[in-house]
Amino acid sequence: MKKQTVMITGTCALLVAGGATWSIANAKEDPAVKEVTAQSTTVAGTTASSLSLEQAVKQAEEYVGGNMVKAKQDVEDGVDVYEVDVRTPQETYEFTFDVQTGDLIDIDGDLLLTENKAKPALTQQEAETIAVEKSGLANVKEIELEQEKGLLVYKIEFAQYDDDVDLVIDAETGDVVKMDDELLNSTSEDGAKSFLSLDEVTAFIQSELGEHVTILESERDYDDGIPLYELEVMVDNVEYDIDLHAETGDILKQERDE
Repeated sequence: MKKQTVMITGTCALLVAGGATWSIANAKEDPAVKEVTAQSTTVAGTTASSLSLEQAVKQAEEYVGGNMVKAKQDVEDGVDVYEVDVRTPQETYEFTFDVQTGDLIDIDGDLLLTENKAKPALTQQEAETIAVEKSGLANVKEIELEQEKGLLVYKIEFAQYDDDVDLVIDAETGDVVKMDDELLNSTSEDGAKSFLSLDEVTAFIQSELGEHVTILESERDYDDGIPLYELEVMVDNVEYDIDLHAETGDILKQERDE
């Protein structure tokens, strides 16, 4: 796939790439800028966008009440996206939009610092309370509200750890989206989370698949708030990849290696 990039950094720019012509005007890397005009001319072999760069910039500016400082079209994981940087007095945010669907995918930057359109179901205090309950730790060092893959999430750091983000919580449901490996291991050992032991996991697999079970590899993780063991096991000389609920022992996914 040809990579097409359109970046707004000066007063006027023109780019022809990937079969489409883009003209961009009235764009300045200046906090005082109020308007960007971006138009695309679609030709044979290209797909029309449902969102223009101008519209993406307008949405981003209105979301946090700031001003665009940079905007571009790029390709991210095979998806055409607009990336728009918006500056406010408190924070600079990077917005990512899906060009084809118009969906707002990510907002990188702490939304707790500004008045904005984010309306999470959970308050900051409620998120902190859930984080303490899930981790068994008391000292929340930092909490930020961002958007990832279309979801508003709270990113939480604890004073006990040096990692950038220790726990990620869905700001709508309170589910744990991600937990750092070090924190995940410590919560299991301390009993803050009732993770099954590997001996218990083995017993569950034996009851479902067979008597002779050897765990070749195991990793604890979270998937959409569900605590998991991701396992590679040998059962009666047949190898399986298994996702097992780390609290109930239920087998959620089972694939036999051929």
